[in-house]
Amino acid sequence: MQTKKCKPLLLLLAVTLFMACEESGWIIADIPPPGQSPAVRAPVTQPEVTQPTSTQAASTQPSAAAPVTIQPFAAQPVAGQQDIPPFVISRPVVEIKERLNGFKYAGIVFKFLNNTEMYVEKITICFMLFDTKTQTSPFLGSNKFEITKHDFLSPGENKEISISLDNYIYIAPTEPYLIDFFYIAEINYLDDIIWRDTYGKYRVR
Repeated sequence: MQTKKCKPLLLLLAVTLFMACEESGWIIADIPPPGQSPAVRAPVTQPEVTQPTSTQAASTQPSAAAPVTIQPFAAQPVAGQQDIPPFVISRPVVEIKERLNGFKYAGIVFKFLNNTEMYVEKITICFMLFDTKTQTSPFLGSNKFEITKHDFLSPGENKEISISLDNYIYIAPTEPYLIDFFYIAEINYLDDIIWRDTYGKYRVR
């Protein structure tokens, strides 16, 4: 009988205590019933903060200059002309007197202007020679010549070039030969660059 009277009294006491705590602003924790483990809350994770990605290009150190590959040389067009050779030459002249470091009996002399920014190693010249009186070949063999002259010319250099004919004659001429179809067939520059005029487009007659 006593236990029945005590339960309402305990209940009334609990309600009174709850109301008093609520009015005073206290926080009442949830107490699990006996035999039940308290609930474990998942830890609150803060949102992952990502650093802003830079949109600027990464600075690179200057690298060593790559070797420049030089293309095969071609004459550049000039205003008012379709094309022009990379040189200027004077009209060739046959001399039948001795020239120091040139020839003893006969040879051809002309001036050559290297009209490029490259260095010339050698020049190949083609031409034909005729007898002044008969206007025929003054030689037993062919009167067509192709001679390579090893002359070094700097960019823009104008140089007199001599071609010896001593190796092609057996009698010293008394009169200069006539020159026909004279042209620069090939120019070899440094760095293995070659200019060619295979068919004598820029011939001097």
